[in-house]
Amino acid sequence: MVSEPTDIALTTVRTFKMRSGRITPSQRNALEQVAARFDVSSLPWADVVERAAGKEIIADIGFGFGDSILHYGQAEPENFIIGVEVHLPGVGALCREAAAVDAVNIGVVVADARTWLLSSVPQAALSGVRLFFPDPWPKARHHKRRFIRSHVLTLLATRVRTGGFLHIATDWADYADDAREQLQQHPDWVLDAGSHRRADRPITRFERRAIAQGRNVEDVFAVRG
Repeated sequence: MVSEPTDIALTTVRTFKMRSGRITPSQRNALEQVAARFDVSSLPWADVVERAAGKEIIADIGFGFGDSILHYGQAEPENFIIGVEVHLPGVGALCREAAAVDAVNIGVVVADARTWLLSSVPQAALSGVRLFFPDPWPKARHHKRRFIRSHVLTLLATRVRTGGFLHIATDWADYADDAREQLQQHPDWVLDAGSHRRADRPITRFERRAIAQGRNVEDVFAVRG
């Protein structure tokens, strides 16, 4: 069994920017009326496993408005996808759309992903983790806030089973290069050296905006060794 990570940065260094975007009436209604149907934030893990009903469990961290989760929820019925997000308009949007298609393999956690992973997820419980378009923290002095740091990769390695995956997508070339370097140096992850766009990932509204602004999108993929 892998030792539990103890790095203080897991709980003291914030990796996401707080956003105060307006909640639309439909998002607020979803938060009030249907979010409880998908919320697994405080469930004991045994209850999460029961809800997954034998499916592989994958975490999607910082899902924005949930476009990718909705795609994978339909494309991968064999998986139970848990979206982890702190941005309430995005949570409301995902719950609204998941309810509209009567999704049965989507769960939602409203929390800092690191806190949830540390406090709620047992070792080797996840089959994979997706991290699409994380906050890039482009200034060098802010790189310590990037989600893909050695101590977070250690935490993810304890929660992802052997052979499970970590899939990162970013529109910042420096972030992609940095993530590859971090993964190459980490003993628990095996980096897929290819940097081509993975065909299974849907094009979200965020990616369309990045492309329109002239930024290329890169995928970084690694397997838990």
